[in-house]
Amino acid sequence: MTLWKEGVLQSFPFAESEPQVLETMTSLAHQLGFDYCAYGLRMPIPLSNPPVAMLCNYPVAWAEQYTARNYLAIDPTVRQAMKSTSAFAWSEETFSSERVFWEEARSFGLREGLASVCRDTGGVSGMLSLVRSGEAITEIEWQAISARVLQLTEAVHWTFRGLVTPRLCPELNAKLSPREADILRWTGDGKTAQQVAEVLRISERTINFHLRNAMAKLNAANKTEATLRAAVLGLL
Repeated sequence: MTLWKEGVLQSFPFAESEPQVLETMTSLAHQLGFDYCAYGLRMPIPLSNPPVAMLCNYPVAWAEQYTARNYLAIDPTVRQAMKSTSAFAWSEETFSSERVFWEEARSFGLREGLASVCRDTGGVSGMLSLVRSGEAITEIEWQAISARVLQLTEAVHWTFRGLVTPRLCPELNAKLSPREADILRWTGDGKTAQQVAEVLRISERTINFHLRNAMAKLNAANKTEATLRAAVLGLL
């Protein structure tokens, strides 16, 4: 276990591009006994249509079909992951609501798999999928590899996140000053700029100055959006 953990921790810091992350992830997935792997990252904002990034070594034809038909919207493993706090193995029940999708995936050799979820304090969520075309995942096997799966999930998550968030969600790197964060908290409680000024004993002009700075950092159109984004991103 120690050698595995050290190997995981030493491998990913050298991954400086998405193809390198995929290559490292694939190699470690093979060590765990899986032919295929994928990692999907979901950004926290905008709430209406959050960007998603994915790495996978699935058969090209299946990956293209998955994208073209927008299977992300119906993928039962994604649905379960959004409600789950732990890793889970695929089962007949997992795909009971999407039998056509399930049969199509199996026709490409994606027959047995598991998913492991990661959510961080910045609101970014991710899911690692490890898949193979052969034997089912037994309880004994799962007990043997579960800790390694979690370590791999964490390593991929933070490495992949670091590569794509500057492009997909630059607001995650925003740094609010203590005063900006304080004002947004009071704003989130429904107070006007004048009321916040009275609470903090500073001028309303100063309150608006800090609000404008926070809005710019968070790429927000108004103070309400800035407050919501700051809360979702864990900045308050």
